Amino acid sequence: MDTSTIPPLSCPANIAASKNDDGNMDWGGVKVLFKMRGTPDAILLRQSFGRVVSANPILAARLCSTQPGGMEFSFAGHVGCPFHTTPLSLEQEAKLETFDSDALTTRMLDFVLLTEDLGIQLTGTGRAQLDDPTAPLCTVTYLPGASLSALVLVVHAEYSF
Repeated sequence: MDTSTIPPLSCPANIAASKNDDGNMDWGGVKVLFKMRGTPDAILLRQSFGRVVSANPILAARLCSTQPGGMEFSFAGHVGCPFHTTPLSLEQEAKLETFDSDALTTRMLDFVLLTEDLGIQLTGTGRAQLDDPTAPLCTVTYLPGASLSALVLVVHAEYSF
């Protein structure tokens, strides 16, 4: 796996965070899967995502605790979005081929298992975010294959600003 971190061109001041759910901190992120025929250039994809991060620097922030008992999106220290490139084996490519929008909604457990098999990088739960000041709010995993490739965007969505 090849990994690079994409920082924003500039960082705003820290932003207060508010909870999006019922208080359960075990909820993770939202995954978006883009499948495509062929093998786009990883460098061009990374550069394109860099423009997305620069236009939306909140993606590069880290979730931190504040006093008393609050939370914020912080731009201090280690910021940026990891961009992972992991080539698909022929077997993984064949498994990925079977997932379309219907399969994603009816075979969710199979997709979770495939996510693990493919090495798709996740953001972790809210608790993990607060325990690890380097935990990203957004990750990208690019999976180039022989004839089918995928780009997976994971955004931590438990908190908003």
